[in-house]
Amino acid sequence: MRRGTLAIVLALVAIGCGRGATDRAGEERARIDSLRARYIEAYESHDAKTLVGLHSRDFVEFVPGAQIDRFVIGRATPPAGASLSLEPERVVVAGSGDVAWETGTSLLAGTTPDGAGMRREWNYMIGWEKIAGEWKLDRMALAPGPP
Repeated sequence: MRRGTLAIVLALVAIGCGRGATDRAGEERARIDSLRARYIEAYESHDAKTLVGLHSRDFVEFVPGAQIDRFVIGRATPPAGASLSLEPERVVVAGSGDVAWETGTSLLAGTTPDGAGMRREWNYMIGWEKIAGEWKLDRMALAPGPP
C-alpha cells in the first residue's frame, strides 16, 4: 500500500512539474508576442532607438540575394507609410528558457519614394535569445513567400 501511495504522489509531482514548465513556456511566448508587436510599431514609426534595443548585439539577418550582415538600422527603416505584419505560425521556447525560435509569414506594404506601390511577402524564421532577463531578436532569416 505504501508503494502505491508513493507512486501516486510521484506521478502527481511529475504532472505538476510538467504543467509548470508548460506554463512558463506559455508566459515566455506571450512576452515574445509582446516584443513582436513592439518591433512592428517601432519599425512602422521609424523609432530607431527602440528597434536597436530589441536586437541582440550579435544580431544577424539573412536575406536572399543580400550579404549576410549585422543589423543596419538604415536598411531596416521602411518607406514612410509602410505597414509591416509578422504572423507567427509557430513559436517554440527551449526547455532552458533562454532561447526560442519562431516561423511565420510577413508582409511589408507601402509606397516607395517615387510613388510606386510596394508589396513584399516573406516566410521568416526568427531566433530569440534571453539576455539579462530580456528577450532580444538574435537572428532573422527571410525567404520569398508565401509557401
